[in-house]
Amino acid sequence: MPRGNLHLTLVFPGQTPPGRRDCLIRAAAAIRCPAFDLHLDRFGHFRRARIAWLGPAEPPPALLELYRQLNTALADCGGEPETRPFAPHVTLARKAVRCRAPADFLPIDWAVRSFALVESPGAGSGYRVLASWLLTAP
Repeated sequence: MPRGNLHLTLVFPGQTPPGRRDCLIRAAAAIRCPAFDLHLDRFGHFRRARIAWLGPAEPPPALLELYRQLNTALADCGGEPETRPFAPHVTLARKAVRCRAPADFLPIDWAVRSFALVESPGAGSGYRVLASWLLTAP
């Protein structure tokens, strides 16, 4: 993945009409959640999707709360909330066939101080930030 495309998806609203997007922006602006540190210490591979990823072995409570609030906002705005268990991860590579953590793998600590509403204009074209919000002081 190009460095600028690295991210952790909290909720995925899919194709979003302008009215729902405006609702999501208002709802996200009202979220109050503490900033947190994310310890990416788990290397994994989604075989079926052919994705190599990093994630936290133990997601911090603030991340889970942020996800919960955003998933509720998505439902409140007429979107389809996620019903599968939240599996926070950062995609490292797509079209990955055989993946193992490198022998010299070291965990990464990520200071999470904000979150954003992002759109993907199309396959391979990167991402565009529509709005972003600061988390509260930890």
